[in-house]
Amino acid sequence: MKCIKCRENNINKAKFCKKCGYSFNDLEREAAKKRTLIGKIEWLEKIYKRSTLKFITGHILFKIASLLLVLFTGLFFVYKNGLDLKLLENAYYKINYNEVLNEYYLLTSKNEISLDMYIPNRVENIKINHYNNLDKLIESTTYKKNETILNANVNDYYTLEINYSNDVVKTLKLYVLKK
Repeated sequence: MKCIKCRENNINKAKFCKKCGYSFNDLEREAAKKRTLIGKIEWLEKIYKRSTLKFITGHILFKIASLLLVLFTGLFFVYKNGLDLKLLENAYYKINYNEVLNEYYLLTSKNEISLDMYIPNRVENIKINHYNNLDKLIESTTYKKNETILNANVNDYYTLEINYSNDVVKTLKLYVLKK
């Protein structure tokens, strides 16, 4: 850094001129630092941080807003889908529920359909018992929660035994009927 009084070269961090004793202020030292290699590198780092949005994503308000967004999204899906296994309608069948008999009826025009379900994380496994229209057990299969579940045959019925992680077992009775 050059002294503005005597034009003597000094180190960039100098507080006083080594020749005349002139007192450098903070602005003069900062301006001298910007002309050095280190000053230019720091300037590039500042531009890089702004271009990567780190000045936004590193801010505490952004972190709090992101956390709240994730929390509210999770609560919304729990509110919308519930905590229990749920049958979902699709283009191939329509669901009707009989509250008196606690039975589900799938109305379809197909001979065989794949069942869509919302399966929460707390489901351990699902046991599906397949019965014919004479109440004779045809097949009994236990599935893990991530496996393909059911290809249902028309005019048969099924019981779904859902085992939850808290040792609760719920049973759904499901009839597949042709329209």
